[in-house]
Amino acid sequence: MYEKEIALGVYDIHRYNENQILLREAIKRIRERPYYDALITLTSMPRLWISLGAENTSVIHKVTLLFSFGLLFVFMVIGGFLARKSQSPTLVGAIIICSYYTLVFAHLNTEGRYVIPARFFSFLLISVAIAYFLRLYFPRLLSDEIATAQ
Repeated sequence: MYEKEIALGVYDIHRYNENQILLREAIKRIRERPYYDALITLTSMPRLWISLGAENTSVIHKVTLLFSFGLLFVFMVIGGFLARKSQSPTLVGAIIICSYYTLVFAHLNTEGRYVIPARFFSFLLISVAIAYFLRLYFPRLLSDEIATAQ
């Protein structure tokens, strides 16, 4: 039937048949090695949030970017974990937005620029983690008595 449509001058510009073949092949490969594909997806999640700059970025700058964005990513994950039972709608919204961007774009081979709209919300989660560690390691610094005395 596909050949008859082409003979009549009707073309499937979306290539539906070829896309179905590719979909079946992809599902077959995922079924053959599901753990490998899950691991690839998990390793692509930090890549969304950790940017290493452009191709012509020097090595020292790439190391600096990796360290700073890597630390921010770790703080974002910890902050999301700490804020998961929060009653604050802002923090709950930040968790939802950061999780959405991470889960949706992790399956696609994308770059960090696609999560730029969610960066603001990630900084809310990062601040939760930083405040937690400050309270943990410097309890006098953030005590209520010192805060009210100033």
